[in-house]
Amino acid sequence: MRIGAFVKKNHTTEDTIRHYMELGLLLAEKRNAQYFFDAQCQFDFDDIISLKNMGFSLHEIKHFFYYKRLGKLTDSQSQNYYTSLLYQKQQQLFLKKDQIKKQIVMLEDKIKESNDHSPAQNYQPSGIPIEALSLFHCPRCHKPLILKEANISDNQILSGVLICECGKAYRILQGILIDSDLDIESDIWSYDENYLDSYLSYTDASYLDNLSESIDWFHKKIDLNDYKQPVFLELGSGVGFFLRNIVSYLPKDSLYIALDHDINRQLFLKQCMDASQEQRNIIFVCADFLQIPLKEDSVDILCDISGTSNYNFTHTDFLLNHLIPFVKKEHLLIGSYILFQNFSLQSKIPKEFQKNFTKEELMKNLDALSYKQVESKVSDLIRRGGIYEDYFTSAEAIFSYLILAKPWA
Repeated sequence: MRIGAFVKKNHTTEDTIRHYMELGLLLAEKRNAQYFFDAQCQFDFDDIISLKNMGFSLHEIKHFFYYKRLGKLTDSQSQNYYTSLLYQKQQQLFLKKDQIKKQIVMLEDKIKESNDHSPAQNYQPSGIPIEALSLFHCPRCHKPLILKEANISDNQILSGVLICECGKAYRILQGILIDSDLDIESDIWSYDENYLDSYLSYTDASYLDNLSESIDWFHKKIDLNDYKQPVFLELGSGVGFFLRNIVSYLPKDSLYIALDHDINRQLFLKQCMDASQEQRNIIFVCADFLQIPLKEDSVDILCDISGTSNYNFTHTDFLLNHLIPFVKKEHLLIGSYILFQNFSLQSKIPKEFQKNFTKEELMKNLDALSYKQVESKVSDLIRRGGIYEDYFTSAEAIFSYLILAKPWA
């Protein structure tokens, strides 16, 4: 019979049958580009399924088939070999069973220990500290924003409106400062609490390794001891891979502004931080990069963790050119930039935007802003991303450029 009929008869898939054929487990006859499966193929398939169900690997089954096909054993020898094979597998499974029992006991102990020591989840809703209001100015006319209709608890503004004389307004909802010009349909939002698990499951391991190594590098290189009451601004905080990993290193007197235009990601990150045992002053601002409601000359540490790279997907200009007014003369730039080693003909990056994804252009832009490199690192090449990081093709390679920099004195 042909492969389609063989697949249907055995309630399996064509891919499975072809895999068994590639391993030499099924020896179908090929005639005129068609494979035909005889009674022996059926016997072999039945043996494969039976042995797999008893715990044999395909590699072990292939070894068994070598004996069956090449050994030319007598019936008695064949039966003795088969019995010996089954006995060996049984002993392996007994040993594995004992190991599994021990592992289950160890897991039970660890679960109990973890539950006994787990701190109670204490979701303290945070808002905007009253003392931070002086930081917020209108991005249009640069005048202070005035607080109205405020709901305040423990010196935290949980809801209200920050408005300028010119009419530019920002809402405070659920403790998040939101540009009123953003198209947000409801005052109550939801978010996918399983997003993080999904991201880690469907993002390529090499991409995740690079992300992990980058955060570790920043941990080792960033020294915040010289800063008193520093103000941080992170561009594009997302789900907080950077913030959630450095929060314990932030000075207690610091103020961290997490900026992102995606309200759902802001909600997710805010809940994470509100439940964290590492309580810090973190302000969540939902606005576009060019509508930041900050006072000029107020930021000590600018965290550009792929914020500029995300901006470059749709803009030809260099994002930091617009943000320099917000940073102090003596500030620190913490930067992580997505760069391309090459662009394919099928690149997902339009040609007019490709220039800003090159190291040469990045360094030229940083030099134009008078940044002096303190530390830097170039990651290994990454060739796969996954469904959440699908901005490059299989014919392209990307890498991360990490930098700590300060402006020339």
